[in-house]
Amino acid sequence: MENSVIGFLGFGEVATAFARGLTLLGYRVLAYDHNIRSDSPRGLAKVEKAQRYGVLLTDSFAEVVQEANIVISTVTPDTSKDVASSALDLLTSEQLYVDLNSSSPAVKEQIGNDFAEQKLDYIDGTIMGSPIETGLKTPILASGSSEKLGALLGVFNINWIGHRVGRAAAVKMCQSIVTKGMQSLLWETILLARSWQVEELAAASLTRIFEGRSFAWWLHYSLSTSAIHAGRRTAEMSMVTETLENANIPAHLASATRDKLAWLAGIGLKEHYQGERPEDIDELVDLVMAYINNGLET
Repeated sequence: MENSVIGFLGFGEVATAFARGLTLLGYRVLAYDHNIRSDSPRGLAKVEKAQRYGVLLTDSFAEVVQEANIVISTVTPDTSKDVASSALDLLTSEQLYVDLNSSSPAVKEQIGNDFAEQKLDYIDGTIMGSPIETGLKTPILASGSSEKLGALLGVFNINWIGHRVGRAAAVKMCQSIVTKGMQSLLWETILLARSWQVEELAAASLTRIFEGRSFAWWLHYSLSTSAIHAGRRTAEMSMVTETLENANIPAHLASATRDKLAWLAGIGLKEHYQGERPEDIDELVDLVMAYINNGLET
C-alpha cells in the first residue's frame, strides 16, 4: 500500500479505528460522513476524532472517492447499495472499492455485478471482530476481485475466501444469527430470571452447560438431538413462552424457537432415524436442505 491514499465513506466506529491505525503507519487518510454537515453532538465528535487522528474529514463525497486509491465503505447496511452506486460513477479502473458493510449476500452480489459491468474492482469484506479493540489486526474475510487485494495485505488482517461476491457476507450472516440471536435470548433470560429473583441460580446453571465445551461440540449436540427431540422441545418452549408472557415479558425469541422446533419436528427426522441420534451431521443437514428445496420426504 505504499503511497496509497485511503478514503473512508462513513466515519463511525469502524472507520475511526482503522483510520487511526493507518495514519500511525504514515498513510494519508480521507473520510466523508454526512453527519459532519450538522452541529449535532455526533457530528462534532466525529470532527474532533478526525482532527485527533490526522484524518482529513471532508464534506465532499466526490473528493474522497476520486482522490483515494482504495475506497472503503463503512456506512450502514440499508444505505450501502446507494453509496456504492454513487461511487460507481466516480471510480476508475485504477481504484479498489472495499465494502465492509454488514449487508446481505444478495445486496453485495448485486453491487458486485454492477461493478463488474463497469470493469471496476469490488471487494465484499466482512469484519469478524471488533476494530475498536484490535484495530488493523481485526480479522476480515474478503471475496470478490483479487487483482488488487495485495494492496491491502500486510496492513489489514485479510483472509481472501474466493472470487464469488457475497461469500464473505454469508459468513457474517451465519455469525450474526448466533451472536445477535444469543444476545436477544439473554435479554429474555435475564428478564425472566429477574422477575422470579433467580438470576444467580440461572447464571450458575447456564455456566455449567457452556463451560469447557467447544462450538464444534455444541453444533453436533444441538443438531443431532433436536433432530430427534424437536417435538418434545416444542412443547417445552410453548411453556417457556407462556411463562414469559405471564410475567409480561415479550417472548419474541422463545416463541420463534417454539415455531422453529415445530417446523423441524414436522420434517419427520425422528422417524427417519428411528429415534436414534444421527452421527453424520453432514447427512442430516443435507436431508433438511432437500426438504427445504424440494419438499422431499425423509
